[in-house]
Amino acid sequence: MPPHPSDPLIASESPIEYAERVLYTTDLKEKLRSPREMNFDLISSPHRDAFSAKLEPGRPAALRFAKTGSTRPSLPSAPSLVDESSRAVLFHFFANHELLAAELMALAILRFHDAPAAFLRGLCRTLKEEQQHTKWYLARMKSCGVDFGAYPVNRFFWDSVSTMECPLDYVSRLSLTFEQANLDYSRHYAGILSDAGDTKSAAILNQIYKDEISHVGYGLRWFRKWKSPSDSDWDVLEIQLSF
Repeated sequence: MPPHPSDPLIASESPIEYAERVLYTTDLKEKLRSPREMNFDLISSPHRDAFSAKLEPGRPAALRFAKTGSTRPSLPSAPSLVDESSRAVLFHFFANHELLAAELMALAILRFHDAPAAFLRGLCRTLKEEQQHTKWYLARMKSCGVDFGAYPVNRFFWDSVSTMECPLDYVSRLSLTFEQANLDYSRHYAGILSDAGDTKSAAILNQIYKDEISHVGYGLRWFRKWKSPSDSDWDVLEIQLSF
């Protein structure tokens, strides 16, 4: 699905400029715009509040994190996905997950801007794909007659990952936990939507599945680079993940 002609790519940005725009802007279109080129020669220091434990991503009012106790629709079951209203709820869940992933990747770029250049390049590449995934879900949601923000959105991914203190935390929590889980979710719901006759949505989920394989692979490569070779992957992952 190509970018919308009214949503042009930004010509060039540094990783810090890109990440700060994605993380702080309250304009959803700006948050989802990707630079055509990345200037990796310019790595400046990020705003100090990128290291604040109380930081939350900038979002339009309708997409701010729901307050505790807010009522949200349940994740739709398989039989209900023949209805457009149920599919809209599903896409709303998934769009928020993809947006959270993009915001957390932006936060990781700012927190770990002095990490190896290859790590930052991979983060920027992955962030661009998460922006595209979000736009795909928004388009499918719109086709079902629902706007993003119609339902309260949760902050679980943000609370689980945003306290990361080192790049190993990032790849453990996001790449090897939430993105790895999306391999199951995307494949599972692609089949359900295909059976329900929504082949367009199924195709998007299958493409997201393929993209997430590379995202998990990226995280695993850096995870193994940073952990002690004498320790098993599983033992280190258990240590890195706080309950």
